[in-house]
Order: sequence, then C-alpha cells, then structure tokens
Amino acid sequence: MSKNILHISDLHLELFKTKEKQIKSRFNETNFELKFIDRIKESRDKIDYIFLTGDLSNSGNSEEYDLVTSYINRLSKEFSVERKNIVICPGNHDVNWVNNRIAFTESVLKALTSGKIEPKESDAFGFHEEKFKDFKTFYDTFYSDTGITFNPTASLFREISLDIDGLNIQLCCLNSCYKESFSDSSHYGFIHYEDLAKSLKNESLSRMALLHHIPIVLNSTRSISNWDEEIKYLCNKYKIKIFVFGHQHKSQATKITEGKKEYVELSVGSLGKHEIDVENTFNILTLSKKNGILHIEKKPYQYILHEGENNWQLLSDKVESIPVTYNSTIDDLRITPKELLNDKKIIKYKFPDVIESFSIRLLETVKVQKLFSSGHFHWNP
Repeated sequence: MSKNILHISDLHLELFKTKEKQIKSRFNETNFELKFIDRIKESRDKIDYIFLTGDLSNSGNSEEYDLVTSYINRLSKEFSVERKNIVICPGNHDVNWVNNRIAFTESVLKALTSGKIEPKESDAFGFHEEKFKDFKTFYDTFYSDTGITFNPTASLFREISLDIDGLNIQLCCLNSCYKESFSDSSHYGFIHYEDLAKSLKNESLSRMALLHHIPIVLNSTRSISNWDEEIKYLCNKYKIKIFVFGHQHKSQATKITEGKKEYVELSVGSLGKHEIDVENTFNILTLSKKNGILHIEKKPYQYILHEGENNWQLLSDKVESIPVTYNSTIDDLRITPKELLNDKKIIKYKFPDVIESFSIRLLETVKVQKLFSSGHFHWNP
C-alpha cells in the first residue's frame, strides 16, 4: 500500500507569553492549531507517518519540550498515528546553548587549574551529551513505551523500514547538528563522516534520509558544510537518494542530477515562525509504487490570507509527482575509492563505460583524504 506522510518542521515552540514579552508566532493566533488539524482531515489523506525535521523548540530547554510533547501527543491522537510512526530529528534550535556553554566553561576552568591547554571555543560542539541533554530527555520519554532512544553522538540514530507495495525503503534519521554549539562560528550543518560510514551497512538497500539542514552547500549557515567533500559520497554509495528536511523555511521539491546520479530534495517551511521572509507550510507526501518504480507525490499547503482571514490552502500549482529510480548505475560500482588508489595496475584498466564514475570517485578520495601537499590542481573527468 501507498504511505501518506505529514511533514512538518521548525515549530519553534516556546513560552510565547510571559510577563516580559509576547513572542510573535503563528501558535499565538486564535484557532491556528485547530485550522491546521481540520485542513488535514478535510484532505481525506489518511496519515500513516508524521515526520518532524527539527527546530521543535526554540532554545532547547525542558520547559519548551513540555510544549512540544503536548503538541505532538495531540497530533498523534487526532490522526491516529502510533508513536513509533512519528519520526523526529533534531535541529539547531533543539541544541541547548546554555548547557553547552556551562560545560565548555567548566572545561576551561578545569584546564586552567590543572595546568593543561585551555580548550578553544571552536571545540565547544564536542559536549554532545550536555548540549542535547534536554532533547534526549524529551525524545526518550516520548518513545518510552517503544524502546526507541536518542544517541547524541550518533550520526545515524534511527532506521525505519517502509514497505511501499513491496518496495522496501530504509528511512535513515541523521543528526546534522554535530558541530552546533553556542559559539557564533558553529552555526552550520555537519554530519560526522566516520561515524556515518561505520553505521551504514548493506549497499543494496534503497534509502531515504530525514534530517534538518539542507544537504547541499547553499550557504554557510543552512547547509551541510561537509556535503561535497564527504557525505555525498556515502549517500551515493549507500543509495540515499531522497532527502526530507526543513531549516530553510520554504517548501520545495527539487530533483538534482549530477552525471549519472540523481537526488530528490523535499523541504518544508516553518509551521510556527511568524516573519516576513518565512513560509508557513506543511507537506503531505504520498509514497507509492507505479510500474515498479517509487513515486513521491508532494502536496504543499500554505497558511495565507484567504477571504479575509488566514487559513491553510493547498498550492495546487505546486503539487508534484516525482519518480525515483534505485536501479544500479555506473555510479553504483562496488569499487571503493581506497581500492582504486591502492591498485597499482589501475592505469592499465580499460573502462570505456565507467570512466566518468572512476574519475569522480578518485577525485573525491583525493579531496577527502587531502592527498595533495600544496598548490592546486585541475580535474577533467
């Protein structure tokens, strides 16, 4: 059977009304939550899964996660979705910068009193347990009856098998906030390459990824900074071809072609943030099998002014159906870059049909392993 997925992101839930201030958020608007729920029910799409791609909270503290828990519980009840079918990944706002700063400061004081080298602020991201403490408590408590837990140091922290009419798709939940910290120089996406490489097994599986940051190098704060140098190679090797994410506060469906490789990127806007340059959107993604191939239909809904009041409207002109082919291509050769480099006879090989794949993999290896000592080089596959 096909699967319907409600994709939301960037809720930025917090204590909106206090004695000192009132935060501008869609969640402050009258009947906002009810309108959201009613619109989904009116669509008559039976929701099988709910994907939340980060920034559930705004500051990553326990008080905000109480609000997050209450809201997700309501969605679970309203749409009759079991907790195990609600899939959550952290965003940069789910990192508690206060806890992170305290842990870093304590490490500095400890180093000074013991005569050791003082830690650099750029290394503050390494206090994973502390910065994800409140997120982990929320996460583990929410899934307490399922046995699902969050590992703050893991790049791949959860996997789910989706059966789409006999097509098995492995959903990989990735932590793209590895280097996030209180430091102003650490606000960008990053996935730990070595840990992800160890976690991924079985190159024959067809995969899709759920994460927070944009899986291309688009700008310095919203993208995964080591995408081109490292992560893209692993995604190609292990057939991760679909990426579902938030963070950019816009709803888009993009099919990227690089040589023989194809990637599908599905982003969504912010559910709750209320700012001029922010799209308030949610997506309903339908995964189905047509002619033996996986198809993804994306139906975006936007919160806009309609007939005198704000409400959710289906953007009919932006409904898309995207085919995703997982068949082996020349980029799926079972030859790793290290094997290519270690083989002294490689220059004698004749690969008229795979020379492009060979060149790209070799170049990626040279870049990742930094196998050039100085200067620069030009490369033509």
